[in-house]
Amino acid sequence: HDQRLLTYTSEPLTEDLDMTGTPSIELLLSCPDGDGACIAYLRDVIDGGEVRYVTEGMLRLSQRAQTFRRADMAPFPTEPTTISFDLLPISYLYRRGHRIRISIAGADAGNIVPVSPPARTFTVGRPGSSITLPVIRSGRG
Repeated sequence: HDQRLLTYTSEPLTEDLDMTGTPSIELLLSCPDGDGACIAYLRDVIDGGEVRYVTEGMLRLSQRAQTFRRADMAPFPTEPTTISFDLLPISYLYRRGHRIRISIAGADAGNIVPVSPPARTFTVGRPGSSITLPVIRSGRG
């Protein structure tokens, strides 16, 4: 899965990290196709390389106003544009030594009806992109 996605992985955590709430992501994105899907997966990388799914969120680029009204749909600009969206709410404990991983995809054919026609490419800007995690406590409780 990770070989086909744009993936960022943290250094190992130095202490437990307790999260409860709604993670959100902000991306500086370029997509020359005018539309597409952007899906973000939050995962936990455990010692030894095992990867656990934590949550995900998605946005259709032409519906970035997030009203989901047809009248508010607009082609995605050709210049880099900032989008933001929430991932599904979580309550999750990342353990010391684990790594936080965020992966970005443009499709998830097994779970999401593809945008037609699908975006061929998009580019994520760094700096200009970030994820906000709902940390309620770090360290040992």
